[in-house]
Amino acid sequence: MLDFTNLPTSNKLYPGGSGAKRAVIYQGEQYLLKFPATSSKNKNSGHSTSYAAEYIGCHIFNSVGIRAQDTILGIYRKNGEEKVVVACKDFTSPGVVLQDVASLQNSVIDYGHSCYSTELSDIMQAMEAQTAFPPAFLKRHFWDMFIVDALIGNGNRNNENWGFLYNTATDAITIAPVYGCGGSGHAEHFGRLSATGASNICAPAFRNQNPWSANQLF
Repeated sequence: MLDFTNLPTSNKLYPGGSGAKRAVIYQGEQYLLKFPATSSKNKNSGHSTSYAAEYIGCHIFNSVGIRAQDTILGIYRKNGEEKVVVACKDFTSPGVVLQDVASLQNSVIDYGHSCYSTELSDIMQAMEAQTAFPPAFLKRHFWDMFIVDALIGNGNRNNENWGFLYNTATDAITIAPVYGCGGSGHAEHFGRLSATGASNICAPAFRNQNPWSANQLF
């Protein structure tokens, strides 16, 4: 397993409340290191094992043909303590920024709902009214992501945990790779897995399958 302890760091900062985050440079590319959030009450809580959930969840998405962030399991040592962490490849770049779906909902005039609303009817209304993407294309992506989230037990898909890549120079906008899979597989159960066990799971039932779409299910 890779040791990320002595990798060079960058000054990029990442938001989010579940565990510490650090930007590192690995093989010339920027990665986000996500550390487990410790719980004094329950060391096997979902947050404390989210590194395994993020790793496994993203690999399952990629294995079925839905592009997700690249993830690598590794360790990080500090003050004599060793932590298992997940490194998530940063898919932004200079001039290409991440915009979440809440921002898209904010762009809809007379929307009438909070941009953080996760009511299905509100999300469908926003996707139909927005102008950045053809509504049918955006809905297909939403349902593909929704179905895999349901299959892997990811309850962490809020309006800040999926989004788009915006090119500030060209005004182009594209679907971002799937991220925010730290709640996958009822993450509290991953407390029983070793890091090696987590890296060996990666959804063997999904391997060597052809990419699919939610359209095949409706």
